[in-house]
Amino acid sequence: VCLFLSDFGSLARIADFIALWLNCFSNRSLPSVCYPRLLIAVEDSTTTKSDKCWESRWKMKFSRLLRKKTTRPINEAFSYVGIHHLFTNDQVREEFCYLPLKDRLLNESDAVRFSRIEQRMHFVGKHFHAFFDYAYNHFIQNIGKRFNFIKASRLLNPVPTHLKQHILNFVKQFQTAEEINEFALPVVASCILLDSFPPGMHGEFTQYTR
Repeated sequence: VCLFLSDFGSLARIADFIALWLNCFSNRSLPSVCYPRLLIAVEDSTTTKSDKCWESRWKMKFSRLLRKKTTRPINEAFSYVGIHHLFTNDQVREEFCYLPLKDRLLNESDAVRFSRIEQRMHFVGKHFHAFFDYAYNHFIQNIGKRFNFIKASRLLNPVPTHLKQHILNFVKQFQTAEEINEFALPVVASCILLDSFPPGMHGEFTQYTR
């Protein structure tokens, strides 16, 4: 998530916006390392590239402002907070000011993606698009009711009503406890795990778990 200081007018207004985000955010289904990263782009023509402490000072200033707005810690919604310096002065052409920002956004996006891959919670674009549509329709019809990703992922792939009987019939084909424990139960568990992913996700799951 990239916010431009020039769009908000002041760092205090950005703190207001993030405080509102934190107070409304209640998702606990993802590990904190999978949360989005926050980057605030600041135009400051008075600071030079040699000022190594510039970002630290702005981050401390933002943290102080945010603590005045909410008691919720920012790591409840964001895995990382950074400040990017847009060098806007007469010595730097305007179109070149945003090239470092582009590179940093790509790096931040890569960092989030790698974290989600490691946690086995990375969805490709088509699945994000599907979840977005489901969430959009859900909140139009159910204001104030939490969106359930698990139920949404099963809308086009409902659990069979006779699944329990199928599993029992399969397990009954094995006679010894060793066969059941070493073969039957792992097969059932594997099928349930793979079937819980949205259709088309199995290839990505296999790749990330190798």
